[in-house]
Amino acid sequence: MKIHTFGILWMLPLMATAQSALAQPDLAKIAADVARYESGGDMEPLRAIDDLVRATRDMPDLRKPLESALASVLKGDSTFEGKRFACQNLGIIGSEESLPALAGLLARDETVGIACLALGSYPSAKANSALRDALATRKGTARAQIINTLGDRRDASSVELLAGLSHDADPAVAEAAVAALAKIGDAPARAAIASLRRENAPALASAFTEASLRIADQIAATGDRAAAATAYEEFCQPSQPTHLRRAAFAALLRTDADGGEKRILAAIHGQDATLKPIAIAGVASLKSGGTSEKFAAEIVNLDPVMQVLMIGAMAARGDDGARRAITSEVQNANQSVAMAAIRALGALGDATSVPALAKVATRREESELTGAALASLQQLKGTAASEAILAAAKEAPPEARVRLMGVLLARQTTQAVPFLIEQASHEDAKVAAAAFRGLGKLSEPKQLPALVEMLANLRRPEIEKDACGAVVQVARRIADPARRSDEILVAYRKTDAATARCAMLGALAETAGPQALDAALAATEDRDQKIRDAATRALANWSDPSATPRILAKADSAPDTTSRILLLRGCIRLLGLPGDRPKNEMLADYATALRLATRPEEKRMVIAALAATPLPGSLGIVAPLLDDAALQADAAHAIVRIVKANPAADREQAKAILPKAAAIAKDPAQQREASELLKKLK
Repeated sequence: MKIHTFGILWMLPLMATAQSALAQPDLAKIAADVARYESGGDMEPLRAIDDLVRATRDMPDLRKPLESALASVLKGDSTFEGKRFACQNLGIIGSEESLPALAGLLARDETVGIACLALGSYPSAKANSALRDALATRKGTARAQIINTLGDRRDASSVELLAGLSHDADPAVAEAAVAALAKIGDAPARAAIASLRRENAPALASAFTEASLRIADQIAATGDRAAAATAYEEFCQPSQPTHLRRAAFAALLRTDADGGEKRILAAIHGQDATLKPIAIAGVASLKSGGTSEKFAAEIVNLDPVMQVLMIGAMAARGDDGARRAITSEVQNANQSVAMAAIRALGALGDATSVPALAKVATRREESELTGAALASLQQLKGTAASEAILAAAKEAPPEARVRLMGVLLARQTTQAVPFLIEQASHEDAKVAAAAFRGLGKLSEPKQLPALVEMLANLRRPEIEKDACGAVVQVARRIADPARRSDEILVAYRKTDAATARCAMLGALAETAGPQALDAALAATEDRDQKIRDAATRALANWSDPSATPRILAKADSAPDTTSRILLLRGCIRLLGLPGDRPKNEMLADYATALRLATRPEEKRMVIAALAATPLPGSLGIVAPLLDDAALQADAAHAIVRIVKANPAADREQAKAILPKAAAIAKDPAQQREASELLKKLK
């Protein structure tokens, strides 16, 4: 069923009266559908009502028939969900006319809750009378719900009745009555609570305390600080429960003209462990000048637990005085206090915090504190902080310098590049390697010549990988892919040093390009065995798929089995990389790779690659392998995957070889899949 809500809304303004507008069959139908609504059912009737409630917001006369329709839902055998929805909307638009229907819900345990839902915000003041009348006949939970609703409505006429119900035998009812009196909170309600407290009923002690505290909050809201303070002080006494003492003390601080500064100091100097944390938390919101400096002087007098809390309060203040106070605690002998200060500075600190943090971060022995200090150094905001960290790195001993270089890298501190270039030649291999890692992340293409020269002059195998990685990372930032290997090639051709050439061949493999490929292929014929081996490894790791045919040719003419296998595996990897080569050329390369493969291991790699990236014509390459005992299981699996990925390609050939593949397949699931594919192809 589709209800045309907007059609109804369009008619409303055109009708002469509300009755003629909404007494249409559509409205009655909507109400009937709401009455049958179950959770999970068609929401359209509910949406229709919601639309009408919104559309008639400023039209009280137009809401009368809508209210009548909703009230009708509350009667008879309507579903609980339908009644609840009607109550929700009557709470918005209901008038005295709907009160009898809602009162009827108050009379039944299963619906008293939804009736109170409507009456809690009911516009008509007569709702209070309906609720009071219902109290006479309701018991237990239903009575407590009605009492709560009277409290929410702050019905002053219910004070005497509620005071009497505070003696109800049902504890839930009695406690609800006390809470409702506190919500009402006028002079008679306060007097009633005071009188009831004097009766000293142990079962209601907690309820009276909560009620009195609520009343104190109400007094504070009126601006009567003195009266509120008197009320709060009663609950700060040691005889009161801990949670109430703390809540009352926090409220008491808010009533003080000085924001509670004197009370906070008194509590900090006192011995009351319950109130001291609340006092320290209050430091965060104090407004007077010099507050941070004043309370910083108190830190030394606190035990470690309270020192940690004070650091948190200072961090929340976030001013210069707080920053200085926290910085001074970074070297605290207590690890928990030092940790709190270090972590706080991550969010609060600035360049002035760097020396203290760097001192911890560069300690000889790494620890949880050094890790926290490094994390906070990374979080500091601003260029000035980066410059301060760079200055600290220059002064740090080698083993600690590496840590600060990591911070500079994490902060993307590009002004550190000259320093990193200098450190790349450091005698400590860890420092040099860290410098190259930083250069790879932070350098720009204009700095590539300097990096390539460093790689060309490198004679330290232990950092060759990091140096080569830096060159490659920066070269890849050159927009034109064809130019990325230019600088490396220039240096490669200039040097005769075998170590340098080997390193640069690795960089050429990552930056690729036609000229780079020429150089690597030529290097496989070099007189130096180390260079020949490096060239073979470079070709095996080549990054440009378009080089596959030439590397395959080199594999075909490789002088030894090891080189042949390395080059062949590299080509199989390249064939699986994304690229724009024509599919027929790629298929030819797969066929060549399979021909060159002399061991089952490489043949399986070709089969797996064809299965992963099926091409038209792939079946013709894989099908003959069904007759190879060592490879037929792999071939059968690949054939099923190839056909499944592209059933339209090589359809007739697929129909011819799928039965054989199914017969060979050892996995029952593969056998079923092959059979199902064959059925679809036929």
